[in-house]
Amino acid sequence: MMLPLEVSVPIPFGLSAGDSVLVVSAHPDDETLGMGGAIAALTAAGVSVDVLAVACLSGPMYGGVSDAAVRAAEFADACDALGVAGRRIAWTDTGQAAAPWLHVTELVTLIEAGPGPSLAVTRPVALFIPAGGHHQDHRAVHEAGLAATRPGGCESRPAPPIVAGYDGP
Repeated sequence: MMLPLEVSVPIPFGLSAGDSVLVVSAHPDDETLGMGGAIAALTAAGVSVDVLAVACLSGPMYGGVSDAAVRAAEFADACDALGVAGRRIAWTDTGQAAAPWLHVTELVTLIEAGPGPSLAVTRPVALFIPAGGHHQDHRAVHEAGLAATRPGGCESRPAPPIVAGYDGP
């Protein structure tokens, strides 16, 4: 009779079980396409992962139609499958969702101290943001994430020691 072999797998990014991580994405599904494997590995290792998706729109998109309600349901299903703790789509079918790059101040505030997930609510050890990329929404979220973690923070805006970009769609 063979006994099961216990293998200790290191937790990615030098994190520990019990740590908290915040993933910010420009749109629902970006976190899964860009960080899905890492999120699954982190949650399986006991790291709490929260996801803030910034913008979701209904309307014509890439030769088809995007329905915000369908995308929200898919986002919830993906977060459940990945073991995500807290999740939120911040702006749905609003002016901010249509053009996040025109609302950078609001975007920084959302990441810093929004109702959650946010830096103030989640108090993560690591923040993962889009690496920038070709799309203005992704670049705006990247820049806002960097601004939200700028040095000289205060207690209401804790800066995580790890800030990393991820490549998305």
